[in-house]
Amino acid sequence: MACYLGWNFVTIDTACFLADGLENVAARMVYIFERLKALERTIILFDEIEEFCLDRENINLSMESRMLTTAMLTQLNDLRRQQSSIFIVATNRLRSFDAAVTRPGRFDMLIFVGTPNLESRIKRLTSKLSLTRLSLDERENVRKMVHDFIEKEWNVIRFFTYAENEVMINTIIDTLNNQKLDKNILSDIVHKISRTSTIQGTIQDEYKASEILSRL
Repeated sequence: MACYLGWNFVTIDTACFLADGLENVAARMVYIFERLKALERTIILFDEIEEFCLDRENINLSMESRMLTTAMLTQLNDLRRQQSSIFIVATNRLRSFDAAVTRPGRFDMLIFVGTPNLESRIKRLTSKLSLTRLSLDERENVRKMVHDFIEKEWNVIRFFTYAENEVMINTIIDTLNNQKLDKNILSDIVHKISRTSTIQGTIQDEYKASEILSRL
């Protein structure tokens, strides 16, 4: 976005707010936002700052955390009023945010960025297959087999991240260099990746819940 617009780019993360120690987060927040408000034509990325925007309805949340959330909401609102920069908040824990953060009016849009869809995965496979010595017919047979397999096992494979998908595809290509590919081999490849995949357990539950929260 910054390159396209020809604007400046700055990233603010948790470490920025903790630079003066945990006891000085509130003062540090004021310091940071005063400087952000002075910027113009800048893309500001707040990366993983949910610890300062936690749900105030959570009974386990301390009074200090509630006050930090209120202070952060005020600062974000003031920054938005400036209308001189664009700011983005990136998080893997959208549901942990206070409702006032995600409601319409605080941000212009909410966009869920998930794992690659089926079409994207097959495009990556097709691209890698084009670099092999397989004939056009052989490549098409592999592409169709993998497409049908992924479609059948989509409830598992759809949670593979881009990096994990690359591992799957590269393993398929390596296999083709030594032996004929079949569904059993594909099952073994997927099983090995799924055992250590990033999105599983409670993270998978968070992923599913966040999928429906996009708002344009």
